[in-house]
Amino acid sequence: MALAPRHYSEERDGRSPARQDPVPVELPWDLTWDDLRGRIPTLHRPIGAFRTHKIQGLHQTGRSQILTIRYAEQEGRLQNRTIFLKLTNPARPEIPKYRYLMSRHAPVAPPLGAATTAAGEILMLQFLPTIGTTPDQADDLLELIATINGISNPPANIFRPPPGTSGYEDRIHQSLIALLPTPAEASRWLRAYRQAAEGARQMPLALNHNELSYQQVGWTAAPDDDHPRLVVFDLETMSLRPQYTDLAGMLPSIAAQTGRAEQELFNLYLEKLDQRTGETTDRRLGWSRMLTLRIVRTFESLPWLTTMIDTAGIEAPEHAVARLGQDLIQADLE
Repeated sequence: MALAPRHYSEERDGRSPARQDPVPVELPWDLTWDDLRGRIPTLHRPIGAFRTHKIQGLHQTGRSQILTIRYAEQEGRLQNRTIFLKLTNPARPEIPKYRYLMSRHAPVAPPLGAATTAAGEILMLQFLPTIGTTPDQADDLLELIATINGISNPPANIFRPPPGTSGYEDRIHQSLIALLPTPAEASRWLRAYRQAAEGARQMPLALNHNELSYQQVGWTAAPDDDHPRLVVFDLETMSLRPQYTDLAGMLPSIAAQTGRAEQELFNLYLEKLDQRTGETTDRRLGWSRMLTLRIVRTFESLPWLTTMIDTAGIEAPEHAVARLGQDLIQADLE
């Protein structure tokens, strides 16, 4: 048992930004010091920008950077401020989402501001030194999910789901053919997917990250926070989805990480959600809906999982299919 905390600590270290020797760099994406001065009030005289951390994990797309800004204050005192910069995707605007969620005191990475250059809109966020959670922080993660899901009446124009991918059902079918013993079984499972997807379309909507994983949560730190707080970031996909979308995706890994029963974790999540909404959730109906959404999410993850075989931290498609088979039986869809 003594090995487990170290294992998960190492796993989290593999997601958190890794320190490196400072390397002087130019500000990216046509950003200027005046842009930064407007977001860092104490910045008086710029000295330089330095790359001091390497972004780790799966999302090294070239659209994000961590920089340490060295500058002098008005009184001449030298300061270093580490910030996270992201060149946002114009097809999936994030800045309005951050602004709205900050107005609701939601647990999102604190934005310093934004700037528009010829390259596009650049989001500036407070640096998060620690990404992910350990087993003893599972309750914090459930609290975060419940808090996001429990936000009432989020504006649909800001949190509109992105359009689906044309032909994606065919890709799911091809993945099933590759992973199941016979084409007939693959066709039977595809019919179960369609049935579950139709059930999901009838469910009540709530705000969800929609691609939530340990890679999209992190802990704030001083100087702006007296106490670290678990927050979510990467809000491109955050949208109105069926209530348990995020939890359905995270529950198996939280259970595996903690050794706690899924039903126990689900009930704790519902307690936290009901505290925020003032409602009393039907536990049996909630579990049935969560299971249906997990079935849909697992089916829809298969084409991606088959391209990520042997990637650290990514579930093997064979494991996903085994869990999917159990869920289909439990949901009486197999």
